[in-house]
Amino acid sequence: MKKIILKLRKNKKAFFAVVVGLALILVGWLSWVFFFSRYYIFHNQEKDFLDAAKRYYEFNEMYLPKKGETREITLQNLYDSEHINTLYIPKTRKTCDSEQSWVRVYQNEDGEYQYATYLKCGRFQSHIDHDGPEITLNGDIDIIIPLGSEYQELGVSKVYDKKDGDLDASLVTIDSSSVDITKIGTYPVTYTVRDHSFNKTVVTRNVTVAQNLTDIVRNNTDDSNYYRGLNPNNYLLFSGMLFRIVNVNEDGSVKIVSYDNISNIPYGPLETDYDKSNIPVWLNKAFYNSLNNPDQYVVQDSKWCLDYADFENYVSDTCTTTTTNKVGLLTLSDWNKSMENGATYLNTVGEYWLLTRQNAHYVYIHSMMSGGIDEVKSTSLNGAKPALNLKSGLYITSGNGTSGNPYRLGDYSYGKTHDLVNSRLVGEYINYSGMIFRIGGFDEDHNTKLVSVLYLGNLSTQKYFYSSYQNEDNIMKFNPKQEGNIGYQLNNEYIDFIDDSLIVNHDYSLYQYDENVDYTHYKVDSTFKSKLSIPSSFELFSGVNESYNSQVNYWLLDYVDEQNAFMINSSNGRTFNIGKGFYDSNAFKIVFYLKNTAKISSGNGTSVDPYYVK
Repeated sequence: MKKIILKLRKNKKAFFAVVVGLALILVGWLSWVFFFSRYYIFHNQEKDFLDAAKRYYEFNEMYLPKKGETREITLQNLYDSEHINTLYIPKTRKTCDSEQSWVRVYQNEDGEYQYATYLKCGRFQSHIDHDGPEITLNGDIDIIIPLGSEYQELGVSKVYDKKDGDLDASLVTIDSSSVDITKIGTYPVTYTVRDHSFNKTVVTRNVTVAQNLTDIVRNNTDDSNYYRGLNPNNYLLFSGMLFRIVNVNEDGSVKIVSYDNISNIPYGPLETDYDKSNIPVWLNKAFYNSLNNPDQYVVQDSKWCLDYADFENYVSDTCTTTTTNKVGLLTLSDWNKSMENGATYLNTVGEYWLLTRQNAHYVYIHSMMSGGIDEVKSTSLNGAKPALNLKSGLYITSGNGTSGNPYRLGDYSYGKTHDLVNSRLVGEYINYSGMIFRIGGFDEDHNTKLVSVLYLGNLSTQKYFYSSYQNEDNIMKFNPKQEGNIGYQLNNEYIDFIDDSLIVNHDYSLYQYDENVDYTHYKVDSTFKSKLSIPSSFELFSGVNESYNSQVNYWLLDYVDEQNAFMINSSNGRTFNIGKGFYDSNAFKIVFYLKNTAKISSGNGTSVDPYYVK
């Protein structure tokens, strides 16, 4: 051997030829092992797949197609019928795509069966036309038609296949049989076509049969076009929040009012007129900007009546002056027109402001506790139920107006499993750590602000936690670093009863209430960082929630002065100043920010079926 090598070294050409030959053999062997053998295995699997399909039809001849027809069986079908063992991507233990792999059989006019096989195993796939043609529809993929109107098929404008080119649009089979023009709902219209290789494409158009919102209200109310009585079916889910429909205006727009007290705010200084007061600032900035795409649905230049009431009779049916805003409040006139046999659905648990004034010093609020209307100073801190005028021509796409199945405009879709929580709407409901919250907004890092509907407590015993400010100087302020303070208790003791793994340690501001300025000019007393806080008076969803009402009083974050803090009586929605000498114990609505990675696991974001977070 050594002599051969020595001779080859002397004969450089021969030596080079041998080295090249050995290299080629090595390359060939490696190519076979790592490349060609995989294709060999794949092609054998294609044959096994086809043979399995033929065996299947030998035992199930009744499933073979008739002349001119095509049948398809998937790899998964053959797995289920036990006609083939599991196929794997060559040289791996990863399975082939059982749903996308198929064998098609076609019976020609001579009665012969012709087979076509498409097997997909990772990057390995059969060299056969397996893509269906593209269908281009006339009109939109989603359309709305009025209830009771005839469905007019818009048809197909073009069919194109990558292999066959343009196909005749008349080859498309259109199925609109599910469309029921007598019932509100969304129905699929399917468009089906095959190319010359029998690859099928199905496109679905969603046809929503809807009723005009204005017509619904007019058909369900008397000549006044107002809903009346204790509990008419006038619930509307809009922008993730529940509203009650009030009436149809002369221009066909529809007035709605929030079901819940969204916040707690004062009108402002006694001498301030409405347009310069606190209320329109909050309504048209904080609230309006929290809505989902409001410009498309809300009348932008709504006229709101600023009427004065008869002090003795609480009657007001004349509109002395108006204000123009996107968002407003109800008036005493609205309240009176909603009455039937001494009862109205506007008589809710939480008291709330009306636009009606008695004089420069008093503004009427609705008060269930007093059985009707009460007058309070404009500097009082009371609930706000925003009212909107929805544009004429909107359609109800689902629901029947009941509390369990409210009307919907189709203005948004429910969240789906795996959706990020921060992709959802302000106002929607979240179930986190066994408690119910509402989405109150998002910070610059896309963390989601949550405001609890009820109060923090021991879920295992179903008891709420209570705490009082101590009778010491400056302790009436929320302070997470001061031992004994309710801020300290929340973040060092009570936090053990909630899962804080997804809660962000966040910056919060402590505001001092000032009856002489609007809420945007409240003094920031201090800022602090903590996981848990409590809502300020003007914060979204700091007010009483009608769906989860209880007799528990709870603290607010902003304070009056060194001697007084705010609490809300949830049995009537009124806010009171509590002095430190009273040692009052109250519960906590809590506020925190959920990490921007939090996702939805289930639910639809409503009060009866909130999103669950994972």
